[in-house]
Amino acid sequence: MNTHTWKTRSITAVLAGVVTITLLLGASAAHAATVTQDPPGNATGILRLEVNGEFYDVEFLWGRGLDLIGVPVDFPFQDDALAAVDAIALVLAAESTPVTTVGPVSDMSDFFDVPYDVVGANARIVRGNSDGSGGWTSGNIGDSVPYSLPPANSWANFSPFDPSPTENVTWGQLKALFQ
Repeated sequence: MNTHTWKTRSITAVLAGVVTITLLLGASAAHAATVTQDPPGNATGILRLEVNGEFYDVEFLWGRGLDLIGVPVDFPFQDDALAAVDAIALVLAAESTPVTTVGPVSDMSDFFDVPYDVVGANARIVRGNSDGSGGWTSGNIGDSVPYSLPPANSWANFSPFDPSPTENVTWGQLKALFQ
């Protein structure tokens, strides 16, 4: 083997390793949940929340559940709603600026509700603590609440997470590593 071929193969192997590491680091950073707070201490939403292997953007809303979330709900079964509340609680509890309320600035709440099993004008809910201190409140699992009226707490509204191109490693970024 001549020196030129050996150097080319070595450089190719190093580049492949760097690309792999860069993509892995970028992928893990892209999957970290981010809490949006306004003002500090009040969560208005969570970006990239993982629930049962799926990623969602969550917005804490105030108003009629039928208008804001609609039917069907994102988590139609109690176990799924419990998993969603637990995932939210873990992310809120990990915030460096402690979260004590959730919802829009005009209607901050100490609790949030994840609806499931909507029947007519009512929805059964799992209620979570806004400070993430215990996930769901056991007294409110399966409670039926008016889904057609403004709530006593914020609704957690889930939408599928759609990764933006800015969160993916681009070829330009990879090329810049080697210049």
